[in-house]
Amino acid sequence: MKLSKIFREAREYLNDGSTLDWKHTRYICLAIKRVNASPKDKELARRIIMQSLDGCVTLSDWLRMKKIPKKQLTHKRVQQHRHEWLKRLEKEFK
Repeated sequence: MKLSKIFREAREYLNDGSTLDWKHTRYICLAIKRVNASPKDKELARRIIMQSLDGCVTLSDWLRMKKIPKKQLTHKRVQQHRHEWLKRLEKEFK
């Protein structure tokens, strides 16, 4: 499966920041795990995400490392950032 499709489909499993439910996750790598693709393709997509985080475990950690004030890191804003990041990756790997 093309990486662009994995990133697009992962957005369907990513929480939008307004509610929490059993179908959606807050983390991109967990959303990628739910996509119907080969384990090899999902691992490649996950590695791309992890390399982009410069050694941080989560996007929130990475944003704090970049000196984004904690008060700006609301759940909704971080989730919006995750969705936008996946959209950019989808275009990049098309």
